[in-house]
Amino acid sequence: MAEKKGPKPVSKPSEGFTLARDSDRLGYLKPDGKPAFAFRKYDEAHDYSCGRARIKLDGRFGYLDRPAT
Repeated sequence: MAEKKGPKPVSKPSEGFTLARDSDRLGYLKPDGKPAFAFRKYDEAHDYSCGRARIKLDGRFGYLDRPAT
């Protein structure tokens, strides 16, 4: 049986979003399993805490706010 394609969770849900990997890209899944944002080649990505997720992109750190529902 072929392995299912698409994003694979890499952590437990945090504040309703799950950090996931799709090939060489990272992103966040909403509770319905759909991407909250487009997946990108983040250097690092962390779980949501206090409404934001810490990310590192092109050597610079930043935060993603929770998407509007």
